[in-house]
Amino acid sequence: MDDGKKALEILRQQYAGSGKPRIISLYTELTSLVKRSDESVTDYVIRAETAAAALNSANENISDSLLIAMVLKGLPESCKLFIVVVTQSDKEQTFTEFKAALRSFEDTERTRSVTSDDSVMKTTHKSPQVNNGASSVARGASRDNTVCYYRCKQVGHIARFCESKPRLWCSFCRKASH
Repeated sequence: MDDGKKALEILRQQYAGSGKPRIISLYTELTSLVKRSDESVTDYVIRAETAAAALNSANENISDSLLIAMVLKGLPESCKLFIVVVTQSDKEQTFTEFKAALRSFEDTERTRSVTSDDSVMKTTHKSPQVNNGASSVARGASRDNTVCYYRCKQVGHIARFCESKPRLWCSFCRKASH
């Protein structure tokens, strides 16, 4: 029974202690944070908060600014716009505000990627004979006949050459006044 208590005490000292090796290990964990591609922003932020809380419990004060910097450092290239906005802002931000902004950015990017995937529908079905002559190429017909324009649902041309699209301006002078 005494061996179990000793082992538990050793583990407590190692993982909850405030000795120099433990503090160095926690700082290393915090400074080497990198968001994995299969990881949500929430899970990534929780990992950062866990490391910061462990350092705080070891009497090492981690400021919100330092924690934000460590999280920003580990974000992927797809978050570059968010990183620039946060780092260029003069506004002092709490970590709670930062988390909310980061989650909002992730939601916006997810919505944007879904919307851009749905903007042009592609089909792989064989269409009836499409006029592939020189005149259709001049009108902008697609060479592979698999692109389906989302407004008219016709195969073989792209949006800017769709005849069902209402013209907003004169194709000759590019004005909408006549």
